[in-house]
Amino acid sequence: QRGAPLLAGLLAAGLCASRVHAAPASAPAGVAAAAACASRGGRFSHERDAEGCRLAGRREGLWRSYPGGSRRWEGTFRAGVLDGPYVAYYGNCIKAEQGNYRHGRREGDWTFYHPSGVKSEEGPFVLGVRQGLWRTFHEDGPKVSEGPFLQGQAQGRFAEWFTSGARWQTVEFRRGQRQGVLVERCRALPGGKLQKVVVD
Repeated sequence: QRGAPLLAGLLAAGLCASRVHAAPASAPAGVAAAAACASRGGRFSHERDAEGCRLAGRREGLWRSYPGGSRRWEGTFRAGVLDGPYVAYYGNCIKAEQGNYRHGRREGDWTFYHPSGVKSEEGPFVLGVRQGLWRTFHEDGPKVSEGPFLQGQAQGRFAEWFTSGARWQTVEFRRGQRQGVLVERCRALPGGKLQKVVVD
């Protein structure tokens, strides 16, 4: 099971690399995008950080970035601001985050990933801030915490798990601050043993 995220990451990296091209306008996809942009009265623009259509001087529709010769993000713009699906990648083209924007701010469900491609966090945004139930995951895959956010800060009761999947404890957060006495966290090691790790 642990091999699956790595394989997915490698496939994503291959897909990302295959879409890199030194002269975007000469590629069939680039030609089609430029034609579609022109049909709307716009100008297809190749800029330092990205490429896409400009209408009345503002970014419109799908834009893709190619910093350093590899795609790092793609997002939908309306009237010059992000508004629609968005996905970003690490430098090796493994997915880093994915969600939607509305009027330039994150909105709805988002997912974030560790550099290995394994999911690290997931939860909803409202008006650009975390709001509602969020979950965090260890880089090895298992869920390690779950709890509510209010206006961008952890607020309320959070459940925490060992990396083995066993339930550990419930803690309280207020305005982003953990309440009560800090304890030692145990991490599951191969063979079923537990290792204590100090919680800062």
